[in-house]
Amino acid sequence: MKALLPFGALLALTLTHCGSSHGTSPTNIAASASGNNSVSAGGDDASSGGTSSTGGSASAAAGSAPRGGDGNTIGGASTLPVGGSGQYPDTFDPNDSPPKIGEAGCGFDTAAFCDTFGGASKLGGRSRELDSIFWSAGRMFGAFSTNHAMPLGMAQIPDCRPDLPGQVWTAQDTLICNPTFDVASGHLLSAVAAQNYGQHGFRIRQPFDFTGRTGKIVFDGTASPLNSLRGWISLAITEDPISLPGYSLRDNDEGSIIPRNAVEIHFLDAPGQGKMAVRNVHVFRDYEDTFYTPPNDLFATYAPGKLNHIEVKVSTAGLEISISPTSADGLTFDAPMYNYKVNTQLPFSRGYVHLSVHNHATIKYTQPDSNSPKVVDASVALFDNVGFDGNVIANWREYEVPDSLLKIEGDWASNFQTGPDPYNTGNIGYDIGYQVADQANAPKQTLKLTGVDPSNAVSATLATNFWAEFRGDHDFASYTLRARLNGKNWIEHKFTAKEAALLTTKPVTRDASGAQNSSTGNQGRYALLLDVPVSDLVPGDNTLEFTTANVPTSIPPVVCNVDLILKTQ
Repeated sequence: MKALLPFGALLALTLTHCGSSHGTSPTNIAASASGNNSVSAGGDDASSGGTSSTGGSASAAAGSAPRGGDGNTIGGASTLPVGGSGQYPDTFDPNDSPPKIGEAGCGFDTAAFCDTFGGASKLGGRSRELDSIFWSAGRMFGAFSTNHAMPLGMAQIPDCRPDLPGQVWTAQDTLICNPTFDVASGHLLSAVAAQNYGQHGFRIRQPFDFTGRTGKIVFDGTASPLNSLRGWISLAITEDPISLPGYSLRDNDEGSIIPRNAVEIHFLDAPGQGKMAVRNVHVFRDYEDTFYTPPNDLFATYAPGKLNHIEVKVSTAGLEISISPTSADGLTFDAPMYNYKVNTQLPFSRGYVHLSVHNHATIKYTQPDSNSPKVVDASVALFDNVGFDGNVIANWREYEVPDSLLKIEGDWASNFQTGPDPYNTGNIGYDIGYQVADQANAPKQTLKLTGVDPSNAVSATLATNFWAEFRGDHDFASYTLRARLNGKNWIEHKFTAKEAALLTTKPVTRDASGAQNSSTGNQGRYALLLDVPVSDLVPGDNTLEFTTANVPTSIPPVVCNVDLILKTQ
């Protein structure tokens, strides 16, 4: 096992591998216009500022705030000192700390990673108030439109901080909350307004390695409402650095992104009220899913807004899940009352840890005719003390393209919501993605990756979520996403046979006995990886363009949640 460095050295090393500029947010990335479609991430159209249709005011779009400081750079050969006259380059609660790397935290004597969410980060970007040095955030749902690139509406949120309104737009849907009556420490809140199988996902950028050992992942979490038709939370480990891993038990449950090799655990209500349980454990091997269903009489207590403590032990021989009863204060937890073990061979031993928040269709299932006391326009999750053990892995740097955050108004909601949202009477929304043109036309926009440091990089990968037309008789096997950096050669990802099969023969999903589901489906959502020649990168700002080949554009395809991932020596 690798020796662990002192925390100060590790933090400096980790920050060096993040490629962020001190003084300018790395996610305040403008997407310049190409043709008539001008897209700006952080401009007037991308702002959620001003007065909403409900009377609440929202702050400027995430990602537009500078990091502040003295102008020293983070990345390359220059690092900000930790301690002494230096300071960590984000604004955290002075009584807490940034994520802990290689020191005690989250119940570990030595944590490879531990985030206790002490205060809001100024880095912003897709992770909003969650620190994008350490986290890659993504959003997506089953949307298709000729005019819009996945617009998200309004979300009601519980008490979080006194400076926040009771309803938030997309640019404020992920927040670091002050201690509350239910959770007496700083914690993470994420509100998923996306209907029709919406999902927010948060990937820890540092890999989790359980090679030759049993590793452990821990977190405190809850969701409200907790119901398979409304909302829930999940934990995943994927071999690839993708966003938003999902599953398909049926085409509307959930028909979402199928990972190549992964493990997913979905936490929601057991039969009856006041119960937290595991609905299913999914193990993906080359895109084929085997799911395991625990007994119905196995559960822990649950209460809205109250945290459960969850631990997952992982080895290549399987996993074991424990859930503690709900905590009165979010600080102290009783011994686990739920334990479930799956003995199965996992197809990988190093991957990326994800937390996700799911919204099946809260608005649809809380309309007045559903006997709900009020319409619920978002699935809201709380998390705290997220961490894992093992080696600290630091040979990476990542950069991201922000959400487009283009404001739209009008009747768009009728296309994406199965029922009206009484809190968003103006039908306001904000796009998160970017539509993609066919290769015969000019790219719709030029995106930027800011502050890239390609030094010592041995490989580079673009990771993006991709939506394409999935209905009708198309040649899915020829679907191709094309990308180029800095105007150089186009790089292509043509659907593999396995990826095309997700739309032709449909996802393969089996229960533990081997019986295959016959009603699975894919709603056009993919997580794609494109290998990039390191020589295509330049220090500093890099331009990025997308087009497609052999993909129908009558309903334009969409990219979102774009990361550039470098592996270094």
